[in-house]
Amino acid sequence: FFLGFAVGLFAVAAICLLIAFIAKSNQKENCYDERQKYFRSKAIQAAYAVLVVYLILYGMLNSVYGIQWFDNFTGSFIGICLSITVFAVICILNDAYVKFQEKPGQTIILFAFLSIVNLGLGFVNVFVRKTCYTNGQLNFDCINLVAGIALLIILVVFIPKQLIDKRNSTAE
Repeated sequence: FFLGFAVGLFAVAAICLLIAFIAKSNQKENCYDERQKYFRSKAIQAAYAVLVVYLILYGMLNSVYGIQWFDNFTGSFIGICLSITVFAVICILNDAYVKFQEKPGQTIILFAFLSIVNLGLGFVNVFVRKTCYTNGQLNFDCINLVAGIALLIILVVFIPKQLIDKRNSTAE
């Protein structure tokens, strides 16, 4: 199980590095402008603050009150997804998520695909396999559902924002 997880994690990291390398070679064409950089920095600050507050609450509930709803990995993963969602939503609402010259269509398609896959796997784990709970705690098997929900929230903000911006640019 852990070997499969490590191989999968390595594969994702390799793909991310490849995408980062390709993106870096195209960086001069698609840059964030100053306004986008400003809002991205504000979004990073907000996401970090949300993560810190989440981890403090998670730690207090666990250590002080003995309430543990998730295993440690799942609890940490939920915090990461929460902070990434906050970052993405703030960037999207301030037109700082995609680069200045970039078209958001491919990003929306990718997020929709990843959301559907993760939600599908999450529902299988919750309703078919029924393996998301161990000793009354959410476990590793629910992280697909958490990631799918986070991506769905981002899409629910991203798609209407793009439609509104497109309608406003056509009206001008």
